[in-house]
Amino acid sequence: MEFTKSLIKGKLVKRYKRFFADIKVNKEILTAHCPNTGSMMGLLDQNNDVWISKNDDPKRKLKYTLEIIKVKNNLVGVNTHLANKIVGEGNTNDDMSVIDWNAGPYFIHIEADPLGGVNYNDVSTTQFLSVPYALYAKTAGNSIPGPQGSTGLTGPIGPTGLTGPTGSTGPIGPSFASFTSMQGGKVDVGNVTSTNVLKIVAVTFPTPFANPPNVICTAAEQPGTIFDDSFNITIRSITTTGFEMVVNRVDGTWWGQDIDAFWLAFE
Repeated sequence: MEFTKSLIKGKLVKRYKRFFADIKVNKEILTAHCPNTGSMMGLLDQNNDVWISKNDDPKRKLKYTLEIIKVKNNLVGVNTHLANKIVGEGNTNDDMSVIDWNAGPYFIHIEADPLGGVNYNDVSTTQFLSVPYALYAKTAGNSIPGPQGSTGLTGPIGPTGLTGPTGSTGPIGPSFASFTSMQGGKVDVGNVTSTNVLKIVAVTFPTPFANPPNVICTAAEQPGTIFDDSFNITIRSITTTGFEMVVNRVDGTWWGQDIDAFWLAFE
């Protein structure tokens, strides 16, 4: 690659605190940023030739950056920020997509001219290392899903949770009428053989009520028989001691069966 500005040649004095390097340029000691987090083992011999770049940005704390170290006639780029740039500016007629990465190993060889010219010197040769799943990633989107596995067993039931707080008391519901007294019974109404005749039956309460009660009645057919007769029962003359029921057939004028009437009185 070509640097935008000519590099400054100097001698390495020392590297310290990982990101600082003292460089001797002529008789002046300059402190440069070392953009490499590695140990740089074998590169840090004192008085090694180095090349540094200068940045005039006033916001930078250090104006100089260590770029290259010469070791045994080899120029080694130490600025890890430039690795992708170096590769990206290279020219090649090779088609990277046809490389069989399983047939490796493969290496990348870098040459550079620290003076910005074309007199390139070896900088480094580095083996390509696989990234996890990189070989699979090329065809990952076109893979055929495998069959779905069987459903696993149901796990055990978890422990019962804590009892929640008691909820607030709900509103009081509507009140209903209550009865102070209630009596009931059955009356033998009998039958009617003459037409257009009403059957009137008097009923006496077993125990007198304090006030005239409410009374309801219903007719029941003779036990053991099934008839389709329909009856109407009218309650009248209700007192504290009894009442009268008026019975008539609504679908005819008489009835031959003996019917019963059940009554219920309450207050």
